[in-house]
Order: sequence, then C-alpha cells, then structure tokens
Amino acid sequence: MKHYEIATYGTLAAFAKVLKEKDCLKHLISTLDEEKNCDNLLTRIADTNLNSKAINS
Repeated sequence: MKHYEIATYGTLAAFAKVLKEKDCLKHLISTLDEEKNCDNLLTRIADTNLNSKAINS
C-alpha cells in the first residue's frame, strides 16, 4: 500500500512542479518524504523475520 501512496504523491508533486504550484509542491514533497520514511521503517521491521515469527506463534 505504501508504494501506491509514494507513487501517487510523486505524481502529484510532478504535476505541481509543471504547474508551478510551489506551495503545493512543498507540501507534497514533505508528505512524500514522510511516506518514504514510513516505507523504510516497515521494510526494516519485515526484514527482522517478524512475519515468520507471527506465523509460527
């Protein structure tokens, strides 16, 4: 789900850039960065074999 959100915010940021909507672009890039950070955190959690541990519990 996070990848869809990242793709959406990235596309919207590209549109805002083309349309010279600087304020919108600033907010979209900020949100995009937040989504990327969340994705990185979720990836690190998944890499700890958390899903495997949950299945075996």
